[in-house]
Amino acid sequence: MKKPPEGSPAVTGCTHQFAAEGAVTVAAATDQHNHPMFTAFTRAGHPVVQERTSLVRAPCMPPGHR
Repeated sequence: MKKPPEGSPAVTGCTHQFAAEGAVTVAAATDQHNHPMFTAFTRAGHPVVQERTSLVRAPCMPPGHR
């Protein structure tokens, strides 16, 4: 098995553990603006293959509030 590029010890350590246990696919998620985690994933060799957006309705405002 080809050794992945060096990245965050936590990311690469988990990836190696999953592979040792037989995982053929590893997927992870992080917020779009969480640059430290995004960087850790990409440095470890995990490409961005999908992005997700969560649309959250704003809380209701009291009457007369602008």
